[in-house]
Amino acid sequence: MTPSPLIRRFPQNTLGRDLAVGDIHGHFALLQQALDTLDFDPARDRLFSVGDLADRGPECSEVIHWLARPWFHPVCGNHDDYVCRYESCDRENWVRNGGGWFQQLTPAEQAAFAVLYRSLPLAIEVATPAGPVGLLHADCPFSSWQGLLDQLDAGVSGGRLRPSRTSASGQGAVSNGWTRAGSRISPPWWWATPR
Repeated sequence: MTPSPLIRRFPQNTLGRDLAVGDIHGHFALLQQALDTLDFDPARDRLFSVGDLADRGPECSEVIHWLARPWFHPVCGNHDDYVCRYESCDRENWVRNGGGWFQQLTPAEQAAFAVLYRSLPLAIEVATPAGPVGLLHADCPFSSWQGLLDQLDAGVSGGRLRPSRTSASGQGAVSNGWTRAGSRISPPWWWATPR
């Protein structure tokens, strides 16, 4: 079976730490400060994001540089989905929710951003010593993590994943987004043994 582009799976990081961060929303300087505080080592550590990389913050166009970093691994959030569908989305709603930065890009720049965003998975699964950890932007819409993986492996996303009140069973942990607090990003956290 060919791996689904909707899921990205990562082996255990045996060299360093795996960290995860909530909604960034264009606050890349704050994210970098947090990583510096944690002595993040890009040669050993990996950073996972639950999506919503841009909109609302002052450094939204920096996302293109972050997506080129081999240690940065985000899932696609609802704000990221606007970039994926920029030709057909509700632009007025997007601008109301922080998407004005994208409207100021040239058509070539918009197309370049869309290509990168369209490669983002909807889910990430990371192997850890304590078992797999799953990352999504919103709550898992299935009663089990495996149910979600089965749908995504089949190439079925059902449109944008919608939040539900259920938690995913059968998974060591599930990290999800919608954690934005004011204009600050949530601090990165890790689930592997810190060095």
